[in-house]
Amino acid sequence: MTFAEAAATQPLHLQIWFAWLVGVMFLAPVALIAFAQSRRIGLVCLIVALVTGPVMMWLYAQVGYVRLLGLGHVVLWTPLLVWLWPRLRSGALNGLPLIIAWVFFGTLGASLVIDYLDVIRWVVGDRASLIPQPG
Repeated sequence: MTFAEAAATQPLHLQIWFAWLVGVMFLAPVALIAFAQSRRIGLVCLIVALVTGPVMMWLYAQVGYVRLLGLGHVVLWTPLLVWLWPRLRSGALNGLPLIIAWVFFGTLGASLVIDYLDVIRWVVGDRASLIPQPG
């Protein structure tokens, strides 16, 4: 089963969340690149987004569709958000770029809460597949 097929087995609300997350991960950085004031931020965010995909596919190939998949996001997005935080608070961004950057930050931050909880649950023993089993 591919990663996309495994993700498609999840409840509709999670599939909607995944679509939002992937959309924001790629569209927000591209939008930020379009503005001179946020170009560097957009490029850094896009590079991390482009690295995240292969890392998640590799991790899925190693461990399957389990809670440990959140580790990919934890490792890549935690430093990104730590780097991004002072740039959002500095006042260097304004208008639409600031709004886009905050949507990006908030979306990844919300995902990281889930990812940290999933990784913790995996570490303490919740290692079952997240693919629903029939019956």
